[in-house]
Amino acid sequence: MKSLVFALSFLGFLSVGTAIKCYVCNNGDPNCGETLAATADDPAYVQDCPNTNGCMKIDATHIGTDKKTQDAKRVVIRKCFYTVTPQTDTCKVYTQGNLRGIHCMCTGALCNSGSGVNTNLVVLAFSVLVAAIFSRLI
Repeated sequence: MKSLVFALSFLGFLSVGTAIKCYVCNNGDPNCGETLAATADDPAYVQDCPNTNGCMKIDATHIGTDKKTQDAKRVVIRKCFYTVTPQTDTCKVYTQGNLRGIHCMCTGALCNSGSGVNTNLVVLAFSVLVAAIFSRLI
């Protein structure tokens, strides 16, 4: 009886980890573009991401260094991410050298497909514009 009580008490201290599911692919895959050509039940693109707290989508363009052709290469990456600081669904536009793009993090299951993240960014921008207009009218 003591062994059973001890075992149950010990199990109470263990935390059960949950895994979020994210779309995972990179630019080498023709289905991994701006809009993901995959479904939620496609094992080739859906991955359990244990010990993570969200999904990420990076959509960037690398501007070539050839001044004559100005070659530009687009890169789209979807993956799991982990951070120690609490995150909210957010997108950030960045420029780093010849690389320009948008980096989105989200916390829902399969949230990095692309269409929802892009829509949220448009809605956010529109809301800021409307708020700015109304603040000048009041």
